[in-house]
Amino acid sequence: AEPTPAPAVSLPLPANSGASGLPTFNRPANINPLTGLPVSNPDLLRHRPLMVRVGNDAGARASQLNLNRAAVVYEEIAEWWVTRFSAIYLGDIPDVVAPVRSARLITTQLGPQYNAAVAHSGGSDPVRWEMTQIPIANLDQWFHGSLFFHRPNQNWMTRAAFKAGEAYDYLAANGLDSPAPQIGFKFSQAAPPGGDPAPNIFIPYPRATSFTQWKYDPASGKYLRWVDGAALVDAADGSQIAASNVIVYFAEHEETDIVEDSNGGTSIRINMNGLGAAWFYRDGKQYKGTWQDDGGRTPYFALPGGAPFPMKPGNTWVEVVPTYFKIGINSPDEASSRP
Repeated sequence: AEPTPAPAVSLPLPANSGASGLPTFNRPANINPLTGLPVSNPDLLRHRPLMVRVGNDAGARASQLNLNRAAVVYEEIAEWWVTRFSAIYLGDIPDVVAPVRSARLITTQLGPQYNAAVAHSGGSDPVRWEMTQIPIANLDQWFHGSLFFHRPNQNWMTRAAFKAGEAYDYLAANGLDSPAPQIGFKFSQAAPPGGDPAPNIFIPYPRATSFTQWKYDPASGKYLRWVDGAALVDAADGSQIAASNVIVYFAEHEETDIVEDSNGGTSIRINMNGLGAAWFYRDGKQYKGTWQDDGGRTPYFALPGGAPFPMKPGNTWVEVVPTYFKIGINSPDEASSRP
């Protein structure tokens, strides 16, 4: 299944548009703009979202804490073609998120899109410099150490943890929080008409480390996640990672000469801003459309013609892939990472 090329011109947009020209959405004050779900107190939404960089190396998966409580999780390819997560929390904040890993170039684009407080364990010098030049709360472990701790009996890839439950008090005390509302996404309990059956989503991240399958579970109405044939489980409670929505976000990937580790692995610059193809999955169906972002707001996900894609209330995983990736829905053999 080849990705549909994104149109070369801007889409027609609904009338309710913000300063960027992209649509905004009206919702009650107690509805989370990133999940479409109600919260007990609207004040829970008057904060920056917390964006945490989370490791996904094969040896780290057994120690991943509270991914299922994230409103949105992005997965991207890092050096050596191992994937890494950016988990975004708003309205439901766990005490701890782990394992925390370092920032990458993609973080410098995702952070401003969500006006986030970004928790990470540092990064290469060029990436750390870029992190200081963008409008986020930059919670680098080495400068905000009281928000982090090292877990016992863990190795260097899995020991760092973020005290998410203490973050808002810390941000307020240091003048780093922001009450600016999130634009968020369009939500609807009803799926849009049409769509193609999608019992699975096979994403050809490297088979040796990160080959991903989402399998639709009619009983829960969610997609359940497997990696390299094994169920991915949240170590906080033993539940399998599940998503109400899965979005495949086709984006240009460029190699750079920024060295990210002692083995000489170099950073990948992923263009998350502009316009590109996106495939949406909810309720066991696949829909094709586009993403669009000006760099200063949450992405606008659209159906052909420009109307917003109605996401299912609940959490969302965004799978960021090169534009040439082929996604499978019936068999893993349909999925390919060859240009």
